[in-house]
Amino acid sequence: MNVDDLAIGTIGTTTCADLADINSDYQQLSGFRQRGLRRAAEPVIVLKQSLLRLRYTTRRQAATGLTCSQPYKEAAGMTIPETLPGRRLQQSTSEAPAAGPTAASGPYDLASTGGGNASATPNPSTPASAPPEAATAAATADGNAASTGTEDSPDTYEACPIPETLTGADPAPKSHIFDQLSKEETDAITYFMIDNLGLFNDSGHARAELTDDVLTTMELFPPLKAPALAYMDGSGPKPDRFAIAIVLRGSIPDVQEYLVGPLPLSDASDIIPLHADGAIPFIKRPISAGAAQLFEPVVMDACQGLRCSSQSRRLEELPPLTYKAAYTLRDVFKNATGGACYGSGWNGTAKDTESCSGTAATFIFGGNPTLTHNTSQRVTTITFNLQPDGDGSDASELFPVPITFKVLETGLDNTLWETFDFVYCNQGPFESPEDLLDAWEAGDLDICSAPMWASPGLDYSWATTTPRTNPSDASGKSGPRTYMPQGNRFTLDDPDAVTGWVVAWQSWTAHVSMRGGSGITLHDIAYNGSRIVYELAFQDLMVAYSGYGGFGQTMYADTYFGIGLATEPLRRGYDCPLYAAYVNALINFGESGPLTLADAICMYEEDAGTTSWRHTNSDGKQGPHLDAMRKLDFVIRSVATVGNYDYVFEIRLHQDGSIDVNNQLAGYMTSQFRQPGSEPFLESPFGVQVQQYVVAGLHDHMMNWKVDLDVTGINNTFVVSDVTAGSYVDAFQAAGINASKPGWHEWDILKYIRTSQPGKEVGLNVDSSKPSMWMFSSMETNAWGNNKSYAIIPGNTIPQLLPHWHPYTKAGAWTKYNIAVTQQKDSEPRSVSWGTYDIYNPQDPVWSLDNFLNGESTDDKDLVAWVTIGALHVPRSEDVPVINNFGVGFSIQPRNYFDSLASMTLATDTDAYSACADTSSDEDLTWSLAGPQLPTSS
Repeated sequence: MNVDDLAIGTIGTTTCADLADINSDYQQLSGFRQRGLRRAAEPVIVLKQSLLRLRYTTRRQAATGLTCSQPYKEAAGMTIPETLPGRRLQQSTSEAPAAGPTAASGPYDLASTGGGNASATPNPSTPASAPPEAATAAATADGNAASTGTEDSPDTYEACPIPETLTGADPAPKSHIFDQLSKEETDAITYFMIDNLGLFNDSGHARAELTDDVLTTMELFPPLKAPALAYMDGSGPKPDRFAIAIVLRGSIPDVQEYLVGPLPLSDASDIIPLHADGAIPFIKRPISAGAAQLFEPVVMDACQGLRCSSQSRRLEELPPLTYKAAYTLRDVFKNATGGACYGSGWNGTAKDTESCSGTAATFIFGGNPTLTHNTSQRVTTITFNLQPDGDGSDASELFPVPITFKVLETGLDNTLWETFDFVYCNQGPFESPEDLLDAWEAGDLDICSAPMWASPGLDYSWATTTPRTNPSDASGKSGPRTYMPQGNRFTLDDPDAVTGWVVAWQSWTAHVSMRGGSGITLHDIAYNGSRIVYELAFQDLMVAYSGYGGFGQTMYADTYFGIGLATEPLRRGYDCPLYAAYVNALINFGESGPLTLADAICMYEEDAGTTSWRHTNSDGKQGPHLDAMRKLDFVIRSVATVGNYDYVFEIRLHQDGSIDVNNQLAGYMTSQFRQPGSEPFLESPFGVQVQQYVVAGLHDHMMNWKVDLDVTGINNTFVVSDVTAGSYVDAFQAAGINASKPGWHEWDILKYIRTSQPGKEVGLNVDSSKPSMWMFSSMETNAWGNNKSYAIIPGNTIPQLLPHWHPYTKAGAWTKYNIAVTQQKDSEPRSVSWGTYDIYNPQDPVWSLDNFLNGESTDDKDLVAWVTIGALHVPRSEDVPVINNFGVGFSIQPRNYFDSLASMTLATDTDAYSACADTSSDEDLTWSLAGPQLPTSS
């Protein structure tokens, strides 16, 4: 069976042997998980997608009729139980797969339903009236036994129904114009462009070359705002639908973006180039499926025999000459790691073999964009990590190898690419591997060596996320969980959909979708039927490292690798509650074609375990009493694993009409090698030693969101409101009032509110000495004469610390401002380019938010806020093996939009419980000043 067949979803004839073969190829290709091609170059991603499809398909044996014996399951890495209640991976076809087997859970069977949502149906074999202690759910009821967790003791809990997600009354909300491209649309566009532009066609499983014209990415091009609003508000026709597609044109060479449509394709459809030839230089090209193989000759030139690239069948076709330098540096790698290598190498013309001390350790290498002064060059820095005992997990992030070098990607013939700037143990650079080896053999270099790393049986459990055998919690009890006593209280118009959903919860409605490049996106967010936000969409995430070694100045812009594409299935009961609605998402990013990601987004109502508002009345007509409202939020969440980092994206809708936007950071740190005892410790200003040979570098994470607020309509005025301190006269002057200090106050110093209207497009930063609110105000007023407004309030965030002239700041101009406010333009849909081109040669950006800031008015105009939140990560030893999740965010809050607290109008929750809760106690829970009335002892 051909691997490429799987990449386009042909899984119906898959055999168990195919499954094992694919897993073997994937493990080998994982040896080339480029970190700056984000350690997940697309050939690996394609194989990973194929493997995921196969694994999920074989688990759903009823859907495929495929039953594998245990050896095949082990070869395929199938350690997750084959019955996953409620979990389903849809194939990228128009037909939904058949429902799989169910998993019994006490008095309920969890049956697979649309969109990965589990419904609760009575199990006739167990009386519904059975007490909860008579029926407990299995420890693997969340369907994720292969995932590790040390949070609490066994995953056991009283049997509770997982509620069905309700379907909305409106079968076709108009906001579905924001749905992402369907598989049918993607396929049609692909063939339309191949036929009309003569693009490379991989249907014969040929390998694209740099000289080919290759379609790499396509997404929905957002509908123009004015027609979209007219359609949704009932005053205009449905707007035309278009896609934007990116083509790497090796024939020119350059990168071109095309507008394709209207959709569905017809005789009226066209392919429109959006840039002049050469406007986007080829050296800025985004990653393509051929990128991994292109590096093989030059990288193997330096490390052949070490399996730092894959040992796929393609390597045998490469010229033996490309392995000469690899054989030269072989002993340096072996010495640095205690003997790790592979027995077959090349001496320039023929194979040879040598002993490798029986080690199973292997190498992976990463290709990181290099910061250079020459903007006409594309340079990549190669770094190495050891996989101890051949373990393909991300524990390798904590086994850095002290060797780096650079690759100059000259021209379209990758066999002519050059290697240079070889660095060993922070010594060099050397022009060639021969120069480095000569200095190493002559004893001119300080030696860096971790002699035990390649030892058989090495205990590297400290670097893994495998549960520890001695958990500190010895209670033997499961931790707390929440549930819905009377079923979910929100609706999804179509839980089976994969391109977009309209969710309704209490006073809120919103359209939710996922883009392949930038991930989660919301449109048409309304409260009580009034639109508050036209678009709330993640834009990009930039990470900039500091350091002395070869990796020291590295920057990533993670949309370059596809945040939507990197979205992994959420772990039920961990990432989100078991009762959440889980939906699958169709992603179109890269050359792998459309891919349906299982459990890509969860949506659920959350009990915060506290109050939204409360007050204790100690007296009054009603006597002593307490009035309160339970704090309940609606949460929309997804998680993307981009290389070593996990990013959590979360939007919270609150009952009072406010919205919280949060990003959480998780996963492994990137590290560099340090020889213990080496002085001076040159990395000390830039990082922290976290293990014996491991230094983790200082870096930050800057994240950008687009917030298109429409407060009572599209025209708003940008107002800055901050709080400062001064005299009465200062306060009056700031308010335009001619007055002086009143005679009844002795002190002439106090805090006061100061408001201003910038009047034109502006970028601003958080100033902790002047707490600020950034408001979008309507000309419409509330009952008390205040302009109805919504305010953007930053949370605990940092500004960009690099100067504005720095290349990384130029590439990510949005990082310069915690908020930038511009007029809304359809020609300015994103703060970053569609292809995130500026990860290479960032000092000469193709796309810049600064170009949006051109002095146009922000008074009574349709405005957009570009909000940046940032987190500084100063590593610590407690970040090993992985960091404890932390994050940043901002709020979107009503300011005089309502006449009073909006959540007061919501109905009080009923204190209803099912058999999931123990209410058999005779304890009186009625509130009183004296406290709960405890039962009297007999």
